Amino acid sequence: MGNLARKLIDAIQHSLLGSLFLAILTGVMPFVPLAIHLTPHETVPWIGLPLFGLIIVAAFMAWLVGAVANRRPRRLSPLHALQLDPPPQAANGFEAWSELPTEGLRPPPLMRGIVTLIGMHPEQEERGLEVTVALAAMGLLFLLSFAGSDVWQRLYPALAKPSARLLPALGCLAFIAASVVRGWASTQRKLLAPQ
Repeated sequence: MGNLARKLIDAIQHSLLGSLFLAILTGVMPFVPLAIHLTPHETVPWIGLPLFGLIIVAAFMAWLVGAVANRRPRRLSPLHALQLDPPPQAANGFEAWSELPTEGLRPPPLMRGIVTLIGMHPEQEERGLEVTVALAAMGLLFLLSFAGSDVWQRLYPALAKPSARLLPALGCLAFIAASVVRGWASTQRKLLAPQ
């Protein structure tokens, strides 16, 4: 059972979808409540609760598969048998996901092509403009969400109603998501570069 769980983890790592899901979860999801804050109050449970439930179920399943994978018998080389200390083993289910496959990542050609197309070249340095614009989108999203209607009435009357600020907030959220996906693709392209 543990070997099957490890094979499942390896398959998800090879597809690169697990790391993409984690990047979106940690990079975009913290900003989603800001956009939800601008929706009419009766729609909030219908948008937020299923999404929150899905995240909880996905996290539990990832932990469970990792915990089962940790219980598999490890094949040790003769050199490991000579060592006094056994090799470190992942302490919990989430740590099992940080172990890359032994033969390295081998994504499907389509995913490798997407990563190559979207991601920055490994030798290229970070672009300051991209980071600045992403931070500006985050700041604008906070401003759209938390500045009151009276502030917007003075600044730009067309955005005085929260429902009018929802579309620009979703645009900021989309730009943040695009920035996170590009960062993920750049990281994956660096991991795949030596291969």
